Amino acid sequence: MKKHITKTQPDMICACGPMEMLKTIGKLAKSSNIACQVSIETVMACGMGACLGCAVESTKTDQAYLHACVNGPVFNANELKFYDESPF
Repeated sequence: MKKHITKTQPDMICACGPMEMLKTIGKLAKSSNIACQVSIETVMACGMGACLGCAVESTKTDQAYLHACVNGPVFNANELKFYDESPF
């Protein structure tokens, strides 16, 4: 993917899949200054955000968590906190 976006930089990257893959794609998009939307896969038991099964940490200052069933499941990658962690 990195080779592809250096040849032809897209306006946006859209991805769905496992969290680790989305994290990697989100970091690549951020470092290349490309907008990125991700569709997260998580447990959505109640569909109303009450059970907290689909809660993901947010980078937004007004919301500590976003709920995939109510706020998503598609998010701008920079809204999700797991992109700020740097294990690499």
